[in-house]
Amino acid sequence: LFRSSPVALIALAAVGISRGASAEPASSWAHRAYQTEDGLPDNSITGMAQTSDGYLWVATKGGLVRFDGEEFRTLPRANFPSLPSRSVRAMFRDHKDRLWLSMERGPLLCLSPEGLQSYTVREGMINQRVVTLAEDKEGAIWVVHPSQMRRLLNGQAHQADLPGDWRGQGDLLAVTDARGDFWCAKGTQVGVWQHGRWQVSINLEAPVTAFSAGSRSNLWIAAGSRLFRCEDRKSTRLNSSHGYISYAV
Repeated sequence: LFRSSPVALIALAAVGISRGASAEPASSWAHRAYQTEDGLPDNSITGMAQTSDGYLWVATKGGLVRFDGEEFRTLPRANFPSLPSRSVRAMFRDHKDRLWLSMERGPLLCLSPEGLQSYTVREGMINQRVVTLAEDKEGAIWVVHPSQMRRLLNGQAHQADLPGDWRGQGDLLAVTDARGDFWCAKGTQVGVWQHGRWQVSINLEAPVTAFSAGSRSNLWIAAGSRLFRCEDRKSTRLNSSHGYISYAV
């Protein structure tokens, strides 16, 4: 998922470019920018996902559109009844090819070929800003707010309380690794959800500013001005000897 930013949607495609002996090195990629004049409802893009049918879905502050490679199509208002705003805060595609949409004001939506499902306070949701959405190996959808989380499974959301000693500043950060384990970071603490509770696996010296899951069962964590690679819940600080430089992320 992407944080909102007023930028154009850039389409990249590999192309074959012949180079002369004296020509400047050329890129093998061509690009085209898409903005509101090309059919986007708004240039502030908050999320993108491609479904198995090949369509690219683009979430913006002006609504959700579907791109077929040639034109953008906005979903009819009839598909989004009784919503105070069409602005999408975050979007996520799950393993069943469903799109989950966190709206600016209103419920959490699940869009699938079968229709649109809405989740509100009746299902345990709360009306707070959503930082990100994720899915774990049990198929539960995690709705991450700045200071708390909801875990949605079988149509009902439950609060996943953080450990009592997680007092770090800043928003919660979350990611699912290659095994489907759900990780969360706040302040200097990094933990994993297992067997219905949090296990604090890593405690760093500096607050975590960003982290991402690798292709295997590892995590990449940026904390302060350092980069860490974590495998089997043990962290390794990377520096110039590993080919990395210290940089504030």
